[in-house]
Amino acid sequence: YKSHKFANVIPLGKGRRFIVDPVTPDAASINARVVAHLDVRVLKDPNIEQRIIYDDSQKWSAESLNLLTMGAPSVAFSRSEEVFERLAHYH
Repeated sequence: YKSHKFANVIPLGKGRRFIVDPVTPDAASINARVVAHLDVRVLKDPNIEQRIIYDDSQKWSAESLNLLTMGAPSVAFSRSEEVFERLAHYH
């Protein structure tokens, strides 16, 4: 397991954490974020929620968006507020 740094780790209480990771539509950014999230997902820690946020005002290929979901659930920036609210109320 490699150690990764995440810009946004939000404590949800009771030891739970929410990793919110922005990505840009270039191969280096996509690959780095997908690999980092895959490494975290392999831990199967039920106390960690993961999301990759992409700016849907930028041009994204279907392949790139599909690749993001291999790392963690991906969320369009324009929908992020509702997703965060749902997660906050759920936990």
